[in-house]
Amino acid sequence: MLNIILWLSIIWLAPLMCFVLANEAKFKKNIAVGVTLPYEGRQDSQVLARLSRFKKELGVMCLFLLLLPLPGILVKGLAGNMTLWFLWLDLCVFLPFIPYVRCNRELKRIKRDRGWNVNAGQTLSVDTAAVGAGRWLSPWLFLPPLLLCLLPLVFERSFWFVYLMDALCVVLFWLCYRYLYRNRAELVDENTELTLALTQVRRHNWAMVWLISAWFMVILNLCMWLFREKQGLMLLLVLAFSFLFCAAAIGIEFKTRRIQEKLTSESGQRWYRDEDDLWIGGVLYYNPKDSRLVVNDRVGLNSGFNLAKTSGKVIYGLILLLLLAMPFTGGLVDGIGTKPPMLEVSETELISSRGSKEDVIPLENISNVELREELPENLSRTFGTSLETLLEGNFFCSELGTLKLRLDPTCPPFILVKTTDGQTWLLGTRDEACTREVVEKLKG
Repeated sequence: MLNIILWLSIIWLAPLMCFVLANEAKFKKNIAVGVTLPYEGRQDSQVLARLSRFKKELGVMCLFLLLLPLPGILVKGLAGNMTLWFLWLDLCVFLPFIPYVRCNRELKRIKRDRGWNVNAGQTLSVDTAAVGAGRWLSPWLFLPPLLLCLLPLVFERSFWFVYLMDALCVVLFWLCYRYLYRNRAELVDENTELTLALTQVRRHNWAMVWLISAWFMVILNLCMWLFREKQGLMLLLVLAFSFLFCAAAIGIEFKTRRIQEKLTSESGQRWYRDEDDLWIGGVLYYNPKDSRLVVNDRVGLNSGFNLAKTSGKVIYGLILLLLLAMPFTGGLVDGIGTKPPMLEVSETELISSRGSKEDVIPLENISNVELREELPENLSRTFGTSLETLLEGNFFCSELGTLKLRLDPTCPPFILVKTTDGQTWLLGTRDEACTREVVEKLKG
């Protein structure tokens, strides 16, 4: 059941990726699959046939990606599942772009054969002053979600790290809204009014995405705070709101695309903007003459980086490295879980350790020791590690409040230790006899 839930949480990415790329086959701003074509190209039989084949190839790719995880449901162990999970995510990111790049290349060939790139070297002076600098959303609009993210800290501190990180995300979202959008007119042809309309649509919807993202962090924090003692309900609510947030963000993206498609349905009959040579495969922007690092994607809302700049190469290199390293996470997790937790009692101290990590509790500070055969109910992690064979870090439960753990949940019994300074520890080893011996020494 855990494997099924794990895969269901991401399986929707495959049809989403393919659906987004299939939408590129519709002409928006004279562009289809990253290739700028004149108005007559929209009725060209060879172009239409290639776009139709592109959508069929994406459908086959989507079906392949959906069937691929089925064997993973039968894999046991968190480490193995994480390896397959991240490997599938990498495939989901890269594979749909194979038919996209192939279609982009063939459309460019058709464009050359038809002589449709005649406008590529021409320029047109268009008055974009009417577009104006635009009005940015006030930072004060992001203040209410920031304060609400911090509100739970007033009442309880168990999940303080999560509350704080979500609040910092609100600040990050404002920065992304303000500085990752390039104030560049959406120039398509000589129609200044069209440029103005397209630019205003993009600015407005770009603002809505980041403002919704900020309020989503508020919902996450409130769910964590109000339902921290009911993990099942909390998880269900978080998943539900995550789905609604993704649906809202995707809806705004496709709303923008539909408007772009509608507004430019008649453009490209005379002069039209053509910068295909600046986009590798229709995906990556490469322009040594452009001083900007961040650039708008030509269709939709998204932004990307200029690969011609050194910083752009570094950013894309780090992203690629991160994607390629993700499947190795399972092995890393497995390595963490194999190191056993240890307990030792000296004349003056109780020592809990695992590998190089060590915590020392002076015996004189211990106020109570109790041997427990089971873990407390509704135990939730606030900061630390939570694996099948290792619980380590700060946790919370309604019975004991905030406590620190270092144990293997599959190897009872466990030792509950309370100290005079108000701390609570739940410790254990993978050797039952050793654990019971430590309890006897502490009681002695």
